[in-house]
Amino acid sequence: MKRIRRTARISYLLLCIALCLIHIYLMFRITYPIPAELESAALLSSINPLYVTASFLFIIASGIGFFGILRLRPTSRNEVEKTVLPLTYTLFLFFTLPIISSSLFLETTYLNLEKSYIAILFMAFSFFLVTGVFQMGMNSSRVNRFYPFIPLLSFWVASLIPPYTQVTGKGLITSRLPSMILLITLTLSFVTILTYWGHFLQSRTRQTLVKAIRTTLVLSGTCVFVFGMNSSLSLAGAVLYISGTSLGLYRGRSNLL
Repeated sequence: MKRIRRTARISYLLLCIALCLIHIYLMFRITYPIPAELESAALLSSINPLYVTASFLFIIASGIGFFGILRLRPTSRNEVEKTVLPLTYTLFLFFTLPIISSSLFLETTYLNLEKSYIAILFMAFSFFLVTGVFQMGMNSSRVNRFYPFIPLLSFWVASLIPPYTQVTGKGLITSRLPSMILLITLTLSFVTILTYWGHFLQSRTRQTLVKAIRTTLVLSGTCVFVFGMNSSLSLAGAVLYISGTSLGLYRGRSNLL
């Protein structure tokens, strides 16, 4: 089991490094464009450099959240979070798919990632909601039922969404998510935040307060980042997100996290 956990941590770290290198490469291409490549120049000129910076910070914040959750004490009150949130923070890494699709386009390899992007959004927010629901006292042994159900439901919903990317072939970064996706993800986030604050109102401990604040910052920042795609607003989302995930490093007298 320890070997599996070590392998998972190393794999996550390598994934973070690979995504960071993609962002550095794209920022380099934006700073030093090649005039002869007209199609690439058109795409690079449409990318907001602040969004690339925000996406880079988002990866770092996801790593902080992932390894912070792994530092939780193995107690019954942390069991669901230790099980579900590492997967959730792994899914959060792929909220940077717009940058990845743009990098692929620069290498003359274009993949239509819109359906996968929507499915990942739904899965991440849904798994976070699961942690909130189980905070309210549900039997933690039932959490395994959600692992096959949520991905299947997410890909089914994503398959129902009509195409929304522009036909220019520039990928996700030049598109805007449909309002229906905005409504669903905001609803999932709002309900999750309510469950954590409801848990705090029930027990009123320092631990539940930190969890509620952390969840509020993480989900608020994530929503601002996702729906502020390719704009300066995404940087504000990344700052909120990194503020929330950093709370996972706190180890006060009450051994919160």
